[in-house]
Amino acid sequence: DQRHANGMVDQTRALFAGGYGGDNDAIDLVTIAQAGNTTDFGNLTEDKTNGGSCASSTRGIFAAGQVPTYVNTIEHITISTMGSAVNSGGDLTVARRSLGGASNSIRGIFFGGQSGPNNSDSDLTNVIDFITIATSANAIDFGDLAFSTNNGRINAMSGLPSATRVVMPGGDSFSSGSINTIQYVEIATTGNSIDFGNLATRGTSGVSGFSNGHG
Repeated sequence: DQRHANGMVDQTRALFAGGYGGDNDAIDLVTIAQAGNTTDFGNLTEDKTNGGSCASSTRGIFAAGQVPTYVNTIEHITISTMGSAVNSGGDLTVARRSLGGASNSIRGIFFGGQSGPNNSDSDLTNVIDFITIATSANAIDFGDLAFSTNNGRINAMSGLPSATRVVMPGGDSFSSGSINTIQYVEIATTGNSIDFGNLATRGTSGVSGFSNGHG
């Protein structure tokens, strides 16, 4: 059993990596069109939980997380092959856990998260980073999360991507609990997030999500 793992897909395969429980560095694989148990794909470069992930149609990215210190490292896999992750040689701008991640086929976007150890609002970050998935380089500052009850400092968000836009619902802060804000960014640009609307029924954090806009 594992929790706070990372997931990603291409057109054929789904991968799950890290998390509490079992082997914290394990990467598991399923073929989406087939029913059956997961198989071993490989391993992350280190035991890791609460990271962020995204993928293009060829490469999967795992970024940041807790090991148990908070890290900003970026590692990658080639989804069509079996094998362990490789350190990409780049880092996010902020070491953090419980961040969100999403991508189109070119750019990966990572946002929010907890960057300090004291479980207070000042330990949360509103930073949005981006990477070019096919390259190995440091992330670049994209902008800030701009809509929330805590000046954009949020963790436990989700990212729903299309080819052009990432929509980011929910999340929480330590003072306000779960929030119902929905934000978005245009992937090809840089800048602060924009108000999209609100979740209809309640605030939520740690939410999972998906979209029909596969990279």
